[in-house]
Amino acid sequence: MMNPSTFILTGDTAFEVEENVYYAQRSFVAHSVLKYYMNLYDEEEVSLLEFHRLLSIINEHLNEKIDLFWDGDIVNVASSIKHEKRDNNENEKEKIK
Repeated sequence: MMNPSTFILTGDTAFEVEENVYYAQRSFVAHSVLKYYMNLYDEEEVSLLEFHRLLSIINEHLNEKIDLFWDGDIVNVASSIKHEKRDNNENEKEKIK
């Protein structure tokens, strides 16, 4: 099995190093979630299928498709829907044509 830190740092699109300072907010959250679920898996509280699903979710988080965040001892997943804002004048022009 790949080292969790290696998995996370190679997947984090926002990971940066400046001198001896590491900027990796997504990695830090992903690492804490992964460690938490690795312990649950070791204690047989989550299945292998659930653990694989978690890895997929972490990968999406590292690629900035979703956000993971802690709320107490609960891991939350949030995603945003991207849409283009239309200019009302353009909509009126389309209706007139």
